This record gives sequence, C-alpha cells and structure tokens, in this order.
Amino acid sequence: SESTDVIVNPVTSSKAFTVVGDALVKTGGKAIKDDFEKNWDSRLNNVLLADAGTLRCKTVAHMELLPVDKLKDAVCQCLVLSSQAGMKSIAFPAIGTGRGGMKSVQSAKAIRDGIEQFVRQSPSPTLTHVKLTIFVQQMVADYKAEFHNPLGGLNPSGAGGITIPSP
Repeated sequence: SESTDVIVNPVTSSKAFTVVGDALVKTGGKAIKDDFEKNWDSRLNNVLLADAGTLRCKTVAHMELLPVDKLKDAVCQCLVLSSQAGMKSIAFPAIGTGRGGMKSVQSAKAIRDGIEQFVRQSPSPTLTHVKLTIFVQQMVADYKAEFHNPLGGLNPSGAGGITIPSP
C-alpha cells in the first residue's frame, strides 16, 4: 500500500524496456509503452516524464541507462524534472544492475551521488522523498550501506527508505 508520485523506468539506448519497464506495462497497461514510444525523442537529458497508465503513481520517469560515470547526472535529471512537475516522491529501482551490467555498489553510489547533486542545486524542491525499491535481496545490504548516512534536504528515511517488494 506504499505509494509514490514517480516511478523510474530504466531504458536501454535502443529504447528497449528492462525487467522494470516490462513489469510496469504488465501492471499499468500498454499506454505506458505507447506514450514512451510516442514521446521518447522529446526527452530532456536522457529522461522523459510520461503517462503512468493505471499505475498508482502520477507519472513514469523513463531514464536512459548510461555508463556508471554518467548515471548520477541522469538520476539528478529525474529528480529535477519530477520536482519541476510538482511531484513530492520518487521511487528508483536498482538502476543498471541488470542489462547495464553494474554491480549494486556502483548503482547505489551513482544514485546517492545524483541525489546529492540535486540537493545541492535545488534550494527548496517540491520533491522531498526518494524511495529505493530493490527486488534482489542480496543487493539490499549494498544499498543500505551507501544510504546509511542521511542526506541533507531530502528524506530517504535513512536505510528505511529502501523497500523490498513482495513477489
């Protein structure tokens, strides 16, 4: 029964959905993929806010999977666009740990670095809650270790901001 305003969907450079995107379409309907395909070319800095179909969120942030050294910028862009759209909360998966081939420690660090970049450049954002939804139990420790110290300005609820969905 947790909810969020924005769900992040990692997308490959060839516009292919990952496991996350496939699950979003299965749950929220074909409108998610249709809107993505129609509007992907109008994305800003590798991110597109688009139709959430029947999901219990306001929008889906389709984010191009980038190399680990550029991932923090895409994470920050998700946060910037979501805040500009008046959203209050966002949920990130373990970005890049599937098709991106990243280790979970790399993904966790890139997400944290992107959040910190956003906090530094956004003096009073509307977006105040970041959730990490990790589907693989073995990755949880890596994310908890990276997010152990609170972030100024945003409330990831320490390690409590990490949720593990039920299968």
